Amino acid sequence: PFPASARPKAGLAGGDAGKCLAAAKGAKCGKCSARCPMEAIEMAENGGVFCHASTWNIIAQCMLGNNEDAYKIYSDMIPNHIIDRFGVDVYTTEPYIYSSSIRGPKSLVCGQAGISWLSGTANWMLIAVEQYIFGIKPRWNGLEIKPCIPNAWKEVKAVRKFRGFTVNVHIHNENNCGNKVRKTLVDGVEFSDTVIPVNHDLWIDVFMG
Repeated sequence: PFPASARPKAGLAGGDAGKCLAAAKGAKCGKCSARCPMEAIEMAENGGVFCHASTWNIIAQCMLGNNEDAYKIYSDMIPNHIIDRFGVDVYTTEPYIYSSSIRGPKSLVCGQAGISWLSGTANWMLIAVEQYIFGIKPRWNGLEIKPCIPNAWKEVKAVRKFRGFTVNVHIHNENNCGNKVRKTLVDGVEFSDTVIPVNHDLWIDVFMG
């Protein structure tokens, strides 16, 4: 079910369920005929989609301004989206919880999840979405607002509780440019810095493009 173009190559590779961690190993180790890796081929660290680490890929793509790539990895990793592509009988674990890993395209059970309920993926996925895709990141001196949303999203509205105050954020993307902030208004007044001090309830409008 993985397209040929998505099969692992050296380094990071793509797939229909996230980013494969590395090219799977299967070479002989000297005179030993046993496989060197402890994991089965294209499972977890041995060439599979290691979900916890893939969240950092989303963050990295956002830091590079690659908004479409970041969102694709995020969307590909949503459990219910994987089930839509491979089927619940292949995925085998719950559709509402992240698993530790997904078997890669060279595996005989490609698309199968492994070790649900025991992963840092959910925590890091929340950070990736909230702080990097939505771009609402806590800083020592306030909130940094630097979205990296898909170009197709026309707007995003978010409410952030921060140090006892309520911050309402409205991201406007009429120009279909989700990776560049053009103008920021704080309570209707233009603000030039990306880090906004928060000492009362705020309304923040971010205009992309």
